[in-house]
Amino acid sequence: MRMKLHILLIITLLVMTACGSKPQEPVIEPTNLHYGAEFWDLGIVCDSFVAGCAGDTDGQVFLAVSRMDTEFSPHHYLYGISSDGVPNLIIAADDFLINGAEGIVQIKNLQTGADGSVWLTIYCLTSKYSGDYLWHVDQDGAELDRIRLNQPADGTLVDDNKWTYIVSGTSVSVLNQGQQLQFTLEAGDNTAPQPVRLSNGQAGFLVTRDDISAEVRTVDTTAQDWGETYKLPKECMAVYPGNGEYLFFSTANQVLGGWNAERNSLVELVSWLEAGINTSALLGLSVDGDGQILAAVNENNSALLALLTPGADIPEKTVLTLASISNKYYLREYVSQFNRTSNTYRIVYKPYYTQTGDWFSPSEYQQGMTRLMTEIGAGKLPDLLYVDHLPVLRLGAMGMLEDLWPYIENDPDLGREAVMEHVLECAQQDGKLYTIFDSFGILTVLGSKAVVGDRTSWTLDDLRAALDTMPEGCAIFSPDYTKLETLKNTIYADLGSYVDWENGVCSFDSEDFKEVLSFCNEMESEEGASFEHFTLVPEGREMLLDDVLGNFICIQEHEAIFGGEVSYVGYPRSDGECGSSFSIINPIAMTSACKDKDGAWSFLRQFLLPQELPRDTLGDVYVSNAAFPINRTSFEALLDESMRVNSSNNEEDRPPKGTSFLGPEGMVFDLTYTPTTQAQYDQIMELYNAVTTVYTEDNALWEIISEQAQPYFAGDKSVDETAKLIQSRAEIYVNERK
Repeated sequence: MRMKLHILLIITLLVMTACGSKPQEPVIEPTNLHYGAEFWDLGIVCDSFVAGCAGDTDGQVFLAVSRMDTEFSPHHYLYGISSDGVPNLIIAADDFLINGAEGIVQIKNLQTGADGSVWLTIYCLTSKYSGDYLWHVDQDGAELDRIRLNQPADGTLVDDNKWTYIVSGTSVSVLNQGQQLQFTLEAGDNTAPQPVRLSNGQAGFLVTRDDISAEVRTVDTTAQDWGETYKLPKECMAVYPGNGEYLFFSTANQVLGGWNAERNSLVELVSWLEAGINTSALLGLSVDGDGQILAAVNENNSALLALLTPGADIPEKTVLTLASISNKYYLREYVSQFNRTSNTYRIVYKPYYTQTGDWFSPSEYQQGMTRLMTEIGAGKLPDLLYVDHLPVLRLGAMGMLEDLWPYIENDPDLGREAVMEHVLECAQQDGKLYTIFDSFGILTVLGSKAVVGDRTSWTLDDLRAALDTMPEGCAIFSPDYTKLETLKNTIYADLGSYVDWENGVCSFDSEDFKEVLSFCNEMESEEGASFEHFTLVPEGREMLLDDVLGNFICIQEHEAIFGGEVSYVGYPRSDGECGSSFSIINPIAMTSACKDKDGAWSFLRQFLLPQELPRDTLGDVYVSNAAFPINRTSFEALLDESMRVNSSNNEEDRPPKGTSFLGPEGMVFDLTYTPTTQAQYDQIMELYNAVTTVYTEDNALWEIISEQAQPYFAGDKSVDETAKLIQSRAEIYVNERK
């Protein structure tokens, strides 16, 4: 079935130059190409996508998919897709088995040959053999060759001279036409080379070195060493075969570029997000000789075909900017989907921190936050702002954010009754809603109901009384839970009690705050220790557990840990109010400076509309791995799935699902989920309605508090001195931002 969503997009084009083997930074070159985009639903039925690769230069994409035709093991299939959007089943992986043999055949990756044929790297398991093969088939699925590999293959490639390259870990083994090993090359730095067939018939390999560099290396078979090298942006994620104009294509920073061999440069062609494509969902692509791009995209486990045509007649769109600290996957999904479907607006997504290495960098993240907040402070506001880890209360008090309640109330598909209104009311500020979000959890503290009582809130006196009933030496929290962590969570769970952003005043010298400091100082943490709740709680060495209640099933996990019914008491508060808070997910805001607020709302409303609940390969909803949806219909759907024996699409219920908790001594708990009971649902909703605050961060304010609190925790200052110092500095910070 072919559903054609005709979308024309203006795509801003940049040009970047990178050199060959010289360690030279890329240089920008101008280009004047524009692309129009069309999308089709391919209608391929599958449970997951295995691999994809470009077809020949006439524009074709090959996709390998996995489908659970039986309940025992997945079966793999190879499809060919051309620009007409009609998928053609080329071959089933099980066809590799001959003479009635039984076994498992799975496709690991694909590569296109010079004649449009396909080389498949497959894993085969039979009663007589287990190992990897190269399987060569033509475009109709007829077998051309099969080669048994003498080593495990993470990836393979065959060049125009029929030399074979096998990637295994960080090494590349090079075999001649007779499949005889000639030599092996090492990529180094724990890097797994990504093979790509260059348009000149050579073998190429993308090699990335942490946050240092990325490059495509060729192989010199005569010298038995790496050959010519093409330097790429260090954020390069993937490479694809080239065409007549470009030696190869690459994706970096959500942009597709092509390597021009004559100019020895990388030319940036398409901004994927602006074209409505999230590169994380890109399955495979090819570019024909006329520059037309054919890309297969994973849209919620369904395959879409994107056809991008240069020089199309493209109508003008209103461009809105979206700023964020991090390059969030789910945010890119919202942007790509909106840009695919809107005929009037286009979102340009600008993350201020892009991870350059293999690991998250706190210092670089802080630098990104500083750059963004500096621009905001200078009045350079974007149209939309992803406010995760940003001081949204302060920005709202400064008049920088738009109240979103009127938009919700006037939206024909929403209104307050269509959303979980209470959590949104808790997120509002002086009656104004500055941020919305697609899901939420409840950040809370829990303990055995027999110890802490049947309640949703308590005071410090209540906590100490409960601790007196525990065995001698019992800790309040796990021993690896620090005093600063306790202080941060306690304050952020109720920041509004200490700061009045509208009037620019704070109360960190109050008796209530001093009591919080004293409570946190009672924590006895062991620096660098690693303990498991699953052993400490049953042994009576830990009284409380802090966690996020994010679905209707996890109450069963908590009851398994504590060996009976639990109470969600939250952090203790001197006023006896609920010390739990809402943890909001994917928070986003419209700025007051937005150039087109109706257009911005057409993007934001996606976060509040019904969402498809995540499912596993059997079609079952992940009831134990989902946050509460903000949309009421989706919230009730999650509850309905959770109150069944199994959340299955089938008419007959399957056996209950289970999970395992692992402790330091091995497996501690095996838990089989049962349907959520009415009593469990009532307990969760009682907590939901009792919560009155949203966990809200302000890093600059926290630096003030933590810096002054540490000497007190070390015994160098009194609680009165500490509270006075925090109040003095915080008052200046809060007052200058009123």
